[in-house]
Amino acid sequence: MAKSPATVTVEAFDDTVTIDDRSRNVIVHLTDTEIDQRLIREAGTYVVGTGGKLVLVSIMATGEFMERQRAYAPIAHLPTYSIRQAEESCRQNALKLGRQALEPLGIDYTAVGMVGRETDRLLTAAQQYDCGHLFLVDQPQSLLHRLVVRSLGRAITCKFDGLVTVLQSNCDDEISGKRRWTIRG
Repeated sequence: MAKSPATVTVEAFDDTVTIDDRSRNVIVHLTDTEIDQRLIREAGTYVVGTGGKLVLVSIMATGEFMERQRAYAPIAHLPTYSIRQAEESCRQNALKLGRQALEPLGIDYTAVGMVGRETDRLLTAAQQYDCGHLFLVDQPQSLLHRLVVRSLGRAITCKFDGLVTVLQSNCDDEISGKRRWTIRG
């Protein structure tokens, strides 16, 4: 007799929907902030509980890549800064962060480095590694910025065909100079 995946019924705004909790690969978007460690541990714990694979993705924006290329250009003895070098630099960063966060827990992971627009690259990585769940950080922004620019969390949620868990800072709950972060998924 085949065992069906566990399901949880969640009441949404207009309907009742069912969320399955089957094994799925998880992608974690790294942002080079202090919260990456917590995000990686949360995703790692989720993967251990559900049996999926963990993929850590570090992305260098196209603009940052071009700045580095320009910085390398005037130095005669250095070769041109390539996309391959940028991707390897990002991958090494993801490896380091994963090692720091997951080594004590003994969780395996894959580290990936990419260059380009965050939303596009995350969607590409999710498809490439067959990930059905995305963990990311949504940094606090000013009201004006929120009105003008769409957050990564909202942009991904609209385009990603899977679960999205967002670790979000609550600016109103600052205690002794430290931010409180909450997981929303």
